Amino acid sequence: MLDQIQEKVNNLINKIDFWEEEARRLRQSISDLTKEQEGLERVIERNTKADVVLTHLFDKLNERGLSVLDKLIEEGITVIYPDRNFLVRHEVKEERGSNQLNFYLLENRPDGKEIVANMRNATGGGVRAVAGLICTYYYLLKMNAERLITLDEGLSQVSDQRVENLFELIKSFGKDSGFKMLLITHDVRFRPYFDREYQVTRGGSLKEIKG
Repeated sequence: MLDQIQEKVNNLINKIDFWEEEARRLRQSISDLTKEQEGLERVIERNTKADVVLTHLFDKLNERGLSVLDKLIEEGITVIYPDRNFLVRHEVKEERGSNQLNFYLLENRPDGKEIVANMRNATGGGVRAVAGLICTYYYLLKMNAERLITLDEGLSQVSDQRVENLFELIKSFGKDSGFKMLLITHDVRFRPYFDREYQVTRGGSLKEIKG
């Protein structure tokens, strides 16, 4: 009789231990989910703040006159394409609840035709890549950010006859504003213009081959 009672007591203790362990596991799961929710809320809060900051920066830039950036792009493109007659204009449109900034490239051709293209779709000789480089320079300058531009194959669209002019423009960034550029490329046309050159070995290390 005592053995049966002891067995029932042991079974009851085992069940209590099981449910206590199950309750501990559930409490831990609830704690983990709470932390994950708090983390997501922080991410949402940071993203919201980032949207506010970007909107503020956009407004400040607009207050100072986007025409300055129009002119800078126009002058930079003229350095590289002196034989073509380009004008640059911007347009701010509200799309999907936020301001969207678009630049337009107007080219007056010798035959009297005027070609208008959104800068995003501009083609021929790497015009879009050059405009993107100038915008990057301008925004970093205005935001007083670190004066280093890093590009991964960002200029390979530039045609052969424009390469020298391109690097004249890049040199002016360094001379006028202290910018440096890190260019990752397979394009051998750019090699004569590098101050320092590194090669990635098969082992993944960097080997200086010019400097």
